Amino acid sequence: MDEIARRYVVLGLRLERIVAGFVDSYVGPAELRAEADTGPPPEPLVLAAEAETLRGDAAALPGDDPASRRRRLWFDGQLRSMAVQARAAAGDEPPYVELVEELLGIRVVEYTQAELVAIRGRLDDALPGRGSLAERLAGFRERLNVPPDRNLDALQRSAARFAELTRRDFELSDDEGIDWEEAHDRPWGAYAEFLGHGRTAIRINVDLPRDVTFIPFLASHEAYPGHHAEHADLRDDLQEADDAAATR
Repeated sequence: MDEIARRYVVLGLRLERIVAGFVDSYVGPAELRAEADTGPPPEPLVLAAEAETLRGDAAALPGDDPASRRRRLWFDGQLRSMAVQARAAAGDEPPYVELVEELLGIRVVEYTQAELVAIRGRLDDALPGRGSLAERLAGFRERLNVPPDRNLDALQRSAARFAELTRRDFELSDDEGIDWEEAHDRPWGAYAEFLGHGRTAIRINVDLPRDVTFIPFLASHEAYPGHHAEHADLRDDLQEADDAAATR
């Protein structure tokens, strides 16, 4: 881990102290966690300034090959988002559209009235029948709903279909796996928590309505080739690096 990466990790861990849940899971060096947790909670604006400083330092990283350019671009987006979240924690949150652009790097555009009319027309054609467009759309979505008591089973079955190809393509270890759990009364739809040793706990909020078209997306996003596979693959990479270092 070079100095830029080390500073980035510590900054993220320090930001998590004032923005609860910012770090989804952490499996890095324990000494960096200890460094970030030392002392009182940091001041949000101090973290925002640190993020901007590190953003400038990352932009100056050498290398003109594709991997170096991607790394600089990745750091720029991550640190821009971290800076705006730190400022928001201090009460300096920008207007919503600007916030989306800063956090996600997505430019929000406004549809013209003519474009909205055309979109409504296409929906009207796709949903024939009686009642208003809103009623017909609600009825269509209702027919696609998966009953809450079948959500978890449907997601597990869908994930199993993706697992075989993901294990083959990413060469995941034989000991990786998922602990599926139901969740209730949560503000999120699903949450993947890496447990270490190749295992992930995936909690599914079965209280939320979920249509059948969303099941494969959620399964692939959280499990294979999503968060779980990413965690398991990273674990394998870190283990290989540790093994290589031990043989030097």
